Amino acid sequence: MTIWIVLAFASALLYCLSQLVDKFVIDKVFEDAETWLLGSSIIGGILIIGLIGYNGAPLITDYSHIFLAVLSGALLVPCYLFYAKALKESTSDIISALWQTCPIYALILGYFVLGDAIGALNFIGIAIVMGTTLFLCLPEKTGIKAFFKTLKKAKGPFVLMQMACILLISSEGIADHLLETYTILDVMIYGMVGFCVSGMLFFFSPAKRRSLIKSFKENPREMLTGLIAVELLELVATYACYMAYTMGSFSFVTCLLATQPLIILLLLWLFHNTKPGLFRTVQMSELRHKFPVLIGTMLGVSLIVF
Repeated sequence: MTIWIVLAFASALLYCLSQLVDKFVIDKVFEDAETWLLGSSIIGGILIIGLIGYNGAPLITDYSHIFLAVLSGALLVPCYLFYAKALKESTSDIISALWQTCPIYALILGYFVLGDAIGALNFIGIAIVMGTTLFLCLPEKTGIKAFFKTLKKAKGPFVLMQMACILLISSEGIADHLLETYTILDVMIYGMVGFCVSGMLFFFSPAKRRSLIKSFKENPREMLTGLIAVELLELVATYACYMAYTMGSFSFVTCLLATQPLIILLLLWLFHNTKPGLFRTVQMSELRHKFPVLIGTMLGVSLIVF
């Protein structure tokens, strides 16, 4: 098996595990998304020291490039803020499916910035991805009318995740530009500096400081374990993802990463049968209901990127 395929699947699996842990700590440990981001920024700051000790100081010396690298990380703070708010309102498998709308915005960015063409199959893929993700967001009991009312008020997970995806693609676009010249760890270190500095701005809010201290006093083990686990999972996943894109086909790697919602659903079902109570309950009926929709999302992504 080609190594980049292994790296792409490993990256997808690690991202899935990080989203499951995110859901756990956001629901069970932290009072709100801002406090979670503040805690993540503090742990991320400690991780930066470890990365510099391992990699050495970043070799980016051009101040404009340093600014861009820091900006790419700073953009992730509002991105993850929207993500955390959406995750509080929905389930991890649906939020993972909503991340799959990112290729739509990458396609649009490529059209306006790079002059890439958008064909008929791309439009079909966009329609499929938007349709399947909208379907997954439909309220189970209140019906379509209530869903569109929520959508209109821009409070639902679908709208929150579109904002998160736009910010993520903007951040990745800046990082990709820098990766043409610098190593991934150099760009990543400055990106983490931007993320941590921006995230720690919540520290100036007395309410968020009190909330963080309260969360630590009530659940110190869960809080520290969850935050450290997510930071490490995302660090390794991002590196594996970058190596997969470097060594393999962009389109195939993107399609392999689009398996994340399916992987999360399978992991939830597995945990339900082996460690009940750790995460939410997933019955076989839910698997039968969501699997065809998520496969449709993967098909849509493949039409967008090929």
